[in-house]
Amino acid sequence: MLALSGIIGLTVLGSFNDKLGTISGGKYNNSVAQNTSIEVEGAFNVMDNSFPLLFIGGNIAVLFLSFMIRSHPFFMVFTILMLVVLTVMAAIFANTYYEISHNAQLVTANAQMDITDYVMQNLVQLQVIFAFIDMIVLYSFRR
Repeated sequence: MLALSGIIGLTVLGSFNDKLGTISGGKYNNSVAQNTSIEVEGAFNVMDNSFPLLFIGGNIAVLFLSFMIRSHPFFMVFTILMLVVLTVMAAIFANTYYEISHNAQLVTANAQMDITDYVMQNLVQLQVIFAFIDMIVLYSFRR
């Protein structure tokens, strides 16, 4: 949702900036509004750079929380089933992101958010790697 809202927000703000630049017919001074809007558009670069940090940080938080759970090897079957469900959900999210971001109206905004696009294109592989690491941590430290 964060990746999609970033692309859609960047597209809407870009078209708003274009229209704001063409409205100035000598009556109004739009330079303050346009400069503010351009600065807000720069926040999407911060979002693009922070997206992998949020993704990896969320997975590391799950990894640290796995240290606090007492586990028994019997429950590994349920963990593997949850891994399968997580993989299917990641595939659905990645495909949905791809279909929406490669729409004709959103292609230019998607080209500006290349880090987010890379993470979303490889979402299934990254989630499987993090889930296996989490399974190792969850079942290797028995109390």
